[in-house]
Amino acid sequence: MIAFGLLFVAAVLLARAILAPGPGGRRAPFVVGALVIGVVGVVVGPSGLILQKVVGRMALPLGLLWTLLLAVTVLRLGARDRAGALRAGLLAVAVTVVGSQFVGEVLMAWLERPYRTDPFAEAPFDAIVVLGGGAKEGPHPHYELRLSGDRILLAARLQRAGKTAVLVTTGTAIEGFSTTFDGTAATRRMWEDVGVPPEVILQLDQTRTTSEEASRVAGVARERGWRRIGLITSAWHMRRAERLFRGAGVDVVPLPADHLGTPSWEGLYSLVPIGYGAWLQQKAVWELIGTATGR
Repeated sequence: MIAFGLLFVAAVLLARAILAPGPGGRRAPFVVGALVIGVVGVVVGPSGLILQKVVGRMALPLGLLWTLLLAVTVLRLGARDRAGALRAGLLAVAVTVVGSQFVGEVLMAWLERPYRTDPFAEAPFDAIVVLGGGAKEGPHPHYELRLSGDRILLAARLQRAGKTAVLVTTGTAIEGFSTTFDGTAATRRMWEDVGVPPEVILQLDQTRTTSEEASRVAGVARERGWRRIGLITSAWHMRRAERLFRGAGVDVVPLPADHLGTPSWEGLYSLVPIGYGAWLQQKAVWELIGTATGR
């Protein structure tokens, strides 16, 4: 913590140099002080790699904004500007919370808590439905996996393990958006590339939202007489997806993928906000809004 404190003091001095009025000569002592204290902080650091990661995170856009807000808070306090210090401090707290990876992982862990079962321990299914969102276009004719691409891989592994007679892929583009990407075709292509027989794959179109996916699967399940249906989606999305499928009259067995809720606290490294933390929180809040509105 001593090293981290020294680095923060160096950041404060650097901010003071930037904000200092008058000719550049008045800024020189602050710049020199920042460099000297920063070097000392690096030297006494507990681990070069850990220190690099902390400093690296502080240098990213959200971390840099956070550092500057903290520095401004200290400077305003030094100038006895309590109102200015309060405003900057509240903004720093807001950025800390919004960009906290730890907070995002805690929210994800809450959403995922009921869905930590082993999909490979389940009995075979008549069909396994894989919700869209796992595939994307690449800079070449082949497709790539998105961050939620574990859905696609898990489905292929289960099929190869003899856990289903049919793999169902859903998820089509929404009219009005610039993209015309066909997620079901991309998923089918990737399944076939890893050895899934084409005859066991079923593509369902007109499935732009989870509600539409549930409705289409319900109709096909009645037509084909499916009794035991597995549902693959990201674990954090499973609460809402399972509720929508049951509302459409489809009794599904959750087969969670893409777990993101494993909270870990790494001291100051976890305190520094990062875009990924904001992304996790955004996903969690989206799920909560969807649940609250019944969508």
